Amino acid sequence: MKLYEDLPYTVLIHGERYRVRPSFDRVLEAYDVLQTDWSDEDKIEYLTFLLFVDTPSDKTEAVQAFFDQIVGSGKESAPAKKVFDFNKDAPYIYSAFYQAYGMNLYERQDRNRKWFFQSNGILGRIFGRPLHWQEFIYLFQGLPKDTLMSEIMSIRMTDIPARTKYNSEMVDDLIRKKQAFSLEDKEDMQVKWLRVFNALKGMAE
Repeated sequence: MKLYEDLPYTVLIHGERYRVRPSFDRVLEAYDVLQTDWSDEDKIEYLTFLLFVDTPSDKTEAVQAFFDQIVGSGKESAPAKKVFDFNKDAPYIYSAFYQAYGMNLYERQDRNRKWFFQSNGILGRIFGRPLHWQEFIYLFQGLPKDTLMSEIMSIRMTDIPARTKYNSEMVDDLIRKKQAFSLEDKEDMQVKWLRVFNALKGMAE
């Protein structure tokens, strides 16, 4: 990333540049599509429609190029444990962006843009341009600590210490918070945290 360069709105495929639609909402939808049980052919067709302005000749390679050049692998900065989920944490992410940046993410989507006719008859958009995926990620990574989303990620990242007679209340509070903000399915989560609670209680006794 260089601050004097433009955000990328094209991908290079076999020496040709293709225009893309790299808004955060389209990329998030693309990730969901990849998790469906659709056929590979259907996934590629829909992803090409979702992410590209220009129709590429090799759609499979085009989709791969989009993720390589626009999204990136993300492996270098991925935390050791999963501390957020863009779908399950959507309300917290929305409120964090509004709190930190005064930004309404729904107004910065590209998929469902609201249009209006200006007085001069030219069709225009009510809101600013769609939020680029890379902008979204930079802002997400820079969320201040006083947002609930940052606090939730900190809770998920924090290991539960061994219980002693001095920290029992703190451990119980951390367990309750981890359970409240767990990314696991509800039933699996309840079984897991009951085991953790009983194990730590036994250690203290």
